Amino acid sequence: MTLKNEQKESQQVALYNSLRVKLQALYRRDQYEIHDKVIEFHDYLKKKYPNAREHRLFHLISGSTLLDSYDDMDFDGIDSVENFINTECAKAFPSGLPEGGNPGESAAIS
Repeated sequence: MTLKNEQKESQQVALYNSLRVKLQALYRRDQYEIHDKVIEFHDYLKKKYPNAREHRLFHLISGSTLLDSYDDMDFDGIDSVENFINTECAKAFPSGLPEGGNPGESAAIS
């Protein structure tokens, strides 16, 4: 793997982990409400994209095991998993995600 590919992989892993923390915070805040939204979004992506499993962030919302490599990180535009999670976090935590992702804490992650 070249240095450029290693840097890209490192950035993708960091993004995945950041979004995982946000998603976990959403589940801790209201697991039933967010679960329904995640399932609906997951099913929409799975139906629209026959290759949905080839996107790394699809596995974040499906709860499946990550593979070593993926053709794509995320979907484009309104189908973006990153956008979906960030939008739900903005609604749930208008003052910012609590540090550590725990809804009871007050310090926000920048």
